[in-house]
Amino acid sequence: MKTIGIKSITGSISGNALALKGSSYGIGWELDDLMESYAAPVGALAFNENFVSFLIRPGAKAGDPAILTSEPLSGYPLVDNSVITTNAGRAAAIFVEQIPGDSGAPEIIKIRGNVPLKSQPVRRSVAIQRPVHYYLEALRRQLEIEGIDVSDCGIKEEYSASASGGSGGLYLLMTHESAPLAELLTPIMKESLNMPAETLLRVLGLEIRGEGTAVAGIDVVAETLEKMGIRKGSYVYSDASGLSRRNLISADVFVRTLGFMYRQPVFPQFYAAMAVAGTDGTLKNRLTGAAVKGNIRAKTGTITGVSSISGYMRTADGEMLAFSMIANNYASGKSVAEDIQNRALLRLARFTRN
Repeated sequence: MKTIGIKSITGSISGNALALKGSSYGIGWELDDLMESYAAPVGALAFNENFVSFLIRPGAKAGDPAILTSEPLSGYPLVDNSVITTNAGRAAAIFVEQIPGDSGAPEIIKIRGNVPLKSQPVRRSVAIQRPVHYYLEALRRQLEIEGIDVSDCGIKEEYSASASGGSGGLYLLMTHESAPLAELLTPIMKESLNMPAETLLRVLGLEIRGEGTAVAGIDVVAETLEKMGIRKGSYVYSDASGLSRRNLISADVFVRTLGFMYRQPVFPQFYAAMAVAGTDGTLKNRLTGAAVKGNIRAKTGTITGVSSISGYMRTADGEMLAFSMIANNYASGKSVAEDIQNRALLRLARFTRN
């Protein structure tokens, strides 16, 4: 904007996120998850995966208010801080409650609890419930950093398809195109990013069905799986992130999908997007033994009581295998389920037909 002579902005910085419609959450998401960063709402305007992190430090002495800072936007959102410093030796306990606020102001987050004296800072990440406002505040601050005066600017969330900021005098300042899908897919797959995955589902609906909703995106996915020979009724697909407990699928469907992708021209990009055992993503600290490190490319899936891993690996003969293991409704803890999966994969890595 500076390059075309804009030095200041007055009035409002407005944002309209109506390109993606319908629910901002996945079908079947649990109410208890909705404040967590991994269950942040989806929106056409999004910043920092629509979550904020709070760093909570103890005060100078017992009884003092805790010291709280927010990232990535200092002082955003508004915080009602009731966290108290307690005597050393007690465990920290942090509780969060959200108050939406009106369209012209950020939401308010109430944080209460305690942190022990001289303890390490406690980090608590919380989903933002007003992603449009969050995005616009980040934009306003970036304009300020770039030397554009926005001191008289307000923030305005638009929810009307006809909202245009007034008639006439409008012109395009900039168009930004995203990176190719293969590049976008890599962090989603490797790091198991929920909000970007949910956004991608809705963009599929927008681009292919002309409707930026999860329902339209799910229809596109079902049609694609049908072309792979995986019929409707052999699975239940409710969201893109896997947070929904309504998702029902067998290891066989995963293996058939992996086999189909192996035969496609885009397989190198698909394969490269997966986490590498003992190296990066959700497998960085897992499967680190000599026979499996770097040999397994996989996507993990984890919610309480569920642990899955599906992907590709090579045997001792160099033979490529597609595999999928899903553990459900266990009471022994995630580490036990993962240990069983790891031992099975190690055995497959050492397998030889000779």
